[in-house]
Amino acid sequence: VGAWGGMVLALCTWLIVASAQSGEITVDTLGKLEPNLAGNIVAIVSSGLIHVVFSLAKPQNYDFKSMGEIKMLEDDKSGLAEEDFQESFLAEAKMWIQK
Repeated sequence: VGAWGGMVLALCTWLIVASAQSGEITVDTLGKLEPNLAGNIVAIVSSGLIHVVFSLAKPQNYDFKSMGEIKMLEDDKSGLAEEDFQESFLAEAKMWIQK
């Protein structure tokens, strides 16, 4: 919701600032720095604020316990033989990579 809301507000701000500065909306007025800056600032700030408001209004109360149950890729040794962990093999593989 925050990203989409921020995008809509940013587009509106971009068009409004371009129109307010030049009195019309053209490719040239949309390409000026001030309308672009205004739209970008509104996009960043408003999407963050919308996210915070929604998170505070309806928190998910995640306990992060399941994060500890995720199997780390570094611990996965499936498909590797014991020889693949020997220093000589690893040194040879390192030399091949650094060719």
